[in-house]
Amino acid sequence: MWAIRLAEAGHRVTMVDIAPGYLARAREKIAAAGLTELAAVEAGDICDLSRYATDA
Repeated sequence: MWAIRLAEAGHRVTMVDIAPGYLARAREKIAAAGLTELAAVEAGDICDLSRYATDA
C-alpha cells in the first residue's frame, strides 16, 4: 500500500475506500507496521474528497 510507504517516510496519510474488507485489512497492516499515529483509514468515496483540506 502506498499509504504505508508514505507513512514510513514520515508523512501523515489518510486512506479512503468504500470496501469494508479493504479498510479492515489496511488497518491491520498499518497497526502491524506501527504507523497508527501517521496513517488513518476512513470509509468514503474517493470521487468526493471535498471534506479534506485543500491547502495541504
